[in-house]
Amino acid sequence: MAPFLLSKRQRTGVADIAAGAAPAVFSGNPIPTTRETMDSAQIENIEIDLLADAVFRRYGFDFRNYARASLTRRVKKFCDKTGRKHPSQLIPLLIHDRVLFDDFVLEVSVTVTELFRDPPVYRAIRRHVLPFLATFPHARIWHAGCATGE
Repeated sequence: MAPFLLSKRQRTGVADIAAGAAPAVFSGNPIPTTRETMDSAQIENIEIDLLADAVFRRYGFDFRNYARASLTRRVKKFCDKTGRKHPSQLIPLLIHDRVLFDDFVLEVSVTVTELFRDPPVYRAIRRHVLPFLATFPHARIWHAGCATGE
């Protein structure tokens, strides 16, 4: 007799399946669920989502739409700095300790504002763009990539 045709009592000695439903076949190994088959990067991604949500709900700082690679790298760096192995370990610490949270914000947020941090770009602008702009009576330039608009 095929295993799926056996009643639960015949397979396990416990009880019969009522209403003619086909019983599940148990091979001896539990069927892995999504949670069991997740790798560490997937779990870490969940932890970072939870951390970003907790920070937003507690303090109103919204890191939920930050570039994921940048946020992950910065959160890992903060974990190392505070001696934590997993991002989820930061959640209770950050929601209860404002001083630690302030350190976290400085670590995670992009605070660098330096207009000339990429010299080759500005050399190219000097060689190619400025001569073209010099043909106009005036030019207004706003550096949108700089946090303060310098």
